[in-house]
Amino acid sequence: MRFALSPTTSCLPPRSRHDLRGPEGTESGSRHRLGAVVQSVGMKLRADGFDVWVFRRKAGAAQYLLLRASQEKADRWFGGGQFWQVPSDFVGEQSVVEAIRGELERFGLEAQTIWAAEHCYTIYNRRYEDIVHLAVFAAEVGSSAEDPTLGTEHSEFAWLDARETSQRVVFRGLKDGLRWVREYVTEAETPPAELRLL
Repeated sequence: MRFALSPTTSCLPPRSRHDLRGPEGTESGSRHRLGAVVQSVGMKLRADGFDVWVFRRKAGAAQYLLLRASQEKADRWFGGGQFWQVPSDFVGEQSVVEAIRGELERFGLEAQTIWAAEHCYTIYNRRYEDIVHLAVFAAEVGSSAEDPTLGTEHSEFAWLDARETSQRVVFRGLKDGLRWVREYVTEAETPPAELRLL
């Protein structure tokens, strides 16, 4: 894999969450709002991905929402392997808060607060056949939050404590993300106000 970067390149998101092509519909690059160009040979670099760790508090302790990929999703994009994950998407042209709220609405959930978790990671996304850079966030929902509404991409959900959550997720990015969400948000005596987005 080789990336050809212009001298002014920065890792900014593509124009649209669904548009991985260049400004003239070419495959050679994407021009961003600040004029930076990212050109790649083969895979694209997407820098607008995010994970959101949804949590609620029961008896003062955080419970985290995990979603299990459906067999249909696993068969179509992941070689048949099912896995547990958190809500995740691309920001696109929205603000981060708008994107997170929109992602939670898919599951019938509403965020009371949203926090940046001071962590990012990069993966090869098998589904999109791209390199994706993801920022990690946490969103608290009410303690009486309804069970999430699942679409065709997920077959199960679970509200779990930190230990059970860490045992169920297999991907390094999720394990690391959970660690920083716990340190900065859910288990911090006073989460830093400067990390609160909503």
